[in-house]
Amino acid sequence: MYSQCQRELGHLEQAVALAGESYRLRRERFIDNFWVLPENDALQYSQVMRATADAFFTAYMDCNDWDEQSRRMAADIILSGKGQVTDCMFQRRQSLGASDDESTQELLRRYRSTAETISGLYFRGPGSGDPDKFRHLMDSLNRQADKLEAKLASEGFVLTSLREIHAVDLESVQEMLPSGSLLLEYVRFESSALGDSTDRGRYLVLVLQPDQTPQIISLGRADIIDSLIAEYRREYSAVALVWPELSAEQIESGDLLHRDLYRHLVAPVESYLTEKKLLLIAPDGPLNLVSFGGLPSSDGTYLLERYPIQYLAAGRDLLRMESDQPRGKGLLAFGGIDFDSVALDLQELVNDTPDKTMRSAPADRAGSNLFAGQAVRSGLKPLPYTRREVFRIARIWERTRGEKTFVITGEEAGEERFKKMAPGKRVIHCATHGFFGDPENDIDDMRSAGADINNPLVKSGLFFAGVATRLDNPPENGGDDGFLAALEVGNMDLRGVEWVVLSACGSGLGKIQQGEGVYGLRRAFLMAGARTVISSLWSVPDKQTQRMMEYLYANNESNLAESMQKMALVRLKKLRTAGLPAHPFSWAAFIAVGDWRIQ
Repeated sequence: MYSQCQRELGHLEQAVALAGESYRLRRERFIDNFWVLPENDALQYSQVMRATADAFFTAYMDCNDWDEQSRRMAADIILSGKGQVTDCMFQRRQSLGASDDESTQELLRRYRSTAETISGLYFRGPGSGDPDKFRHLMDSLNRQADKLEAKLASEGFVLTSLREIHAVDLESVQEMLPSGSLLLEYVRFESSALGDSTDRGRYLVLVLQPDQTPQIISLGRADIIDSLIAEYRREYSAVALVWPELSAEQIESGDLLHRDLYRHLVAPVESYLTEKKLLLIAPDGPLNLVSFGGLPSSDGTYLLERYPIQYLAAGRDLLRMESDQPRGKGLLAFGGIDFDSVALDLQELVNDTPDKTMRSAPADRAGSNLFAGQAVRSGLKPLPYTRREVFRIARIWERTRGEKTFVITGEEAGEERFKKMAPGKRVIHCATHGFFGDPENDIDDMRSAGADINNPLVKSGLFFAGVATRLDNPPENGGDDGFLAALEVGNMDLRGVEWVVLSACGSGLGKIQQGEGVYGLRRAFLMAGARTVISSLWSVPDKQTQRMMEYLYANNESNLAESMQKMALVRLKKLRTAGLPAHPFSWAAFIAVGDWRIQ
């Protein structure tokens, strides 16, 4: 509050210094107390810390002529604040999983069992029962899970280890940047200016290069950018309904929208992009829903045509990538799954079949208010090309890597089998339908992003064999209901897994948690120990996705970012050669989050 008053008086140096000190004190308090906090409580406190950081940036962005020391302090606050809860939770879970204490392992089993029960209940929903009783039961189970988590934290974690995690600053992150790379760390903050009651949201971006002074650039009002992103999401939903027959109006309006987003998000940093070999992007808020590679500059060149792009949940992720863990072995691929709803028609595997089947649950736009079971009841369409996909990538993998493959299809491709076989593999590939909450609910009201954080991970998941049958005959205590929720994924042990490929629609979506990324499947797999997750940001056509996955596995580039770039550009070139619309819907859906150094 004192900082805010100093800012209103025009004393910017004092305002920045006071807000910086406030942030330091609250961060120390967070470090001292996180180890006994359930994740929900930690997230709530992290929002308090963000409010303090917001006061700092409100004063900081009022002046464009700060010295290097002030810019470094601002960079420290950005890098230490983003992703801190995720970072701590990751270390906590890895530490607990590696513990040989029997009481700790028993607590873990009870916690996982509770999580499975919660996921199973959410999958089925209240049905014809009393919604209030269902809500009461869910609340009770969530409280039980929080208590178990708090007990696990207090008994199984070492405070000194946690302090090491939080030793995140400009110098430590900058040292991890490879030569020729550029990190764009985006931040959405709320202006704390007195009397400013509307349109408080703002965006800024930290531009970080090896051995260079950090640069912090204002991107302007968040309501303008967020509205563009909401329009962007609506456009891609509309394109999915008619693909590949786009009207001239759709092509023109889409191009204008993409250029507008580029103008707001990329053009302000364009002068720093020259001659870069790798572009690292750490989005914030609704920016997590944008495929930056599909944004064109004024000359029509897409960003992905110019640079390999890798995404990070936060710049601090670079520090975690240094951990040495044994590499898993072999490829595990699930596809051609029998959902028990519609028989798989192998006759559909014809090259000239229209590419209109999308890999998503047929959910309506109720989004996060829709239960997974409701989507199943409306019918899961078969995905014939997923069977071809998993067998072809398996052959490519064996030929290029010389490792064993495990391909699971049909009625054998169940949830429990996935859970048992996934640990210890090098690559996990899931080609199936997905279920994901509607991210537009979060775009509409970002200020409430921290309010409803009660198990958002049950609202994202993958469908496996038997899911339709088990909806009416559910297993006891959760069990194998054919729906693998992100909450369950986060409790798996996937250390040693280098890639997780989620070849499904919108598999990179979920609940936007400002400052912590997206609470969905991609976060869950990373929390379980996977080094990189490849997922999609919108609906993807079945046949086309099969071909793109073959491009990805056939690539032999020096790193994953370059392989992802080549996969997309091969598709883009084919579209242009055939005289078809080069709309990013067809080639820019998949992004890689995590370690780019993996081949």
